[in-house]
Amino acid sequence: MKSRSCWLIFTLIGLSLTSCSQQKSSQEIAETVNKSLVLIYYENQGGHGTGFIVPGKKGVCTVLTAGHVVKGYSLKLQTYQDQQGHTTDSIQTSPTYDLAVVTFKSAGENCPYQSVNLGDSNELKVGHKIYISGFPVLQNEDLAPEFLEGSVSRINVVLTEGYGINYIAGVSVGISGAPVLDASGKVVAVHGQAKDKLPRGIPIKTYLANQSWENQPLAKADYTKLEQLLATGKWKEADEETANKMLEVAGRQKEGWLDSENIENFSCPDLRAMDRLWVKYSDGRFGFSVQKQIYQSLGGTKEYDRKVWVPYAEAIGWKQKGEKGEWLNYSQLTFNTNAPSAHLPVGDDPRIGRLGNRGIFIEKYSSLVQRVVSCNL
Repeated sequence: MKSRSCWLIFTLIGLSLTSCSQQKSSQEIAETVNKSLVLIYYENQGGHGTGFIVPGKKGVCTVLTAGHVVKGYSLKLQTYQDQQGHTTDSIQTSPTYDLAVVTFKSAGENCPYQSVNLGDSNELKVGHKIYISGFPVLQNEDLAPEFLEGSVSRINVVLTEGYGINYIAGVSVGISGAPVLDASGKVVAVHGQAKDKLPRGIPIKTYLANQSWENQPLAKADYTKLEQLLATGKWKEADEETANKMLEVAGRQKEGWLDSENIENFSCPDLRAMDRLWVKYSDGRFGFSVQKQIYQSLGGTKEYDRKVWVPYAEAIGWKQKGEKGEWLNYSQLTFNTNAPSAHLPVGDDPRIGRLGNRGIFIEKYSSLVQRVVSCNL
């Protein structure tokens, strides 16, 4: 049974119906959203997540999900409506938010699968009813969508990675990336990772306002190992992995070092991918973008200026303070979160980038900071 909420306004010319918003039953919403659900699972390993069809480009079907669902994995897709498997055509992850878009080719110009209706997340209020539909991890059972009911518990100013909505719902592993729907059956958020056991979502307005990243080039390297090292607090190993990945991306493994031209043309998606992981796992303490903020706050530019470089190096703990303060060697750096802000990554090549030959390193580091600026990190 459909319920209707209508407002009647009396005017001078009589009784008129000015608006009528229509809600749907939970059964209707479940039946509709299930036609758009996509199971995202991993090739040659266990684990999975959820995605859903959204409007997109012609010739492909576009699946919206959470960024952490797809990063570092080789994906396979299965549409729930017909149980068909699909090969991914492209994977794009947001450099700022925990969002990703995956596409697979469509047999015709238009995607044959039903896309969800996107709602207005600005209209959500604390206490509003929401629904989530996704694929939970259940032992010894076939994967099938579970339809959950909940309520909004908090509306946040958008926080790290775009999270802006908290809700009460019995979610479980595997539902990451699922659609969060309002009482009219429109998607108002993408379900993400819980924090302190509280389910959270990224408002759909964040996706709609930041779709330009879908057209950005993909990162060239796989950063799964770097993420694992950072997640376990192995900061020195993560710094060394960052240096290795920079050589890989620039195609300079054989040479074992980078020059200023390599850095000035370094891949923005890769620089952004590494920075995002450093910032995430250090709670904003480390990362190229953090270093850029301090460097620029002191007046730093692409050109080397001792009046900037020395106080900068002192601020981030690469040099002891004072005119006679010594520069630290790589082995003297602090590889834990007690280090000064922006202390890591050093992130250059191991031959001369470890603060050994400081003249060359300073010149190259100035170029790196400028590249961070031009990449808009």
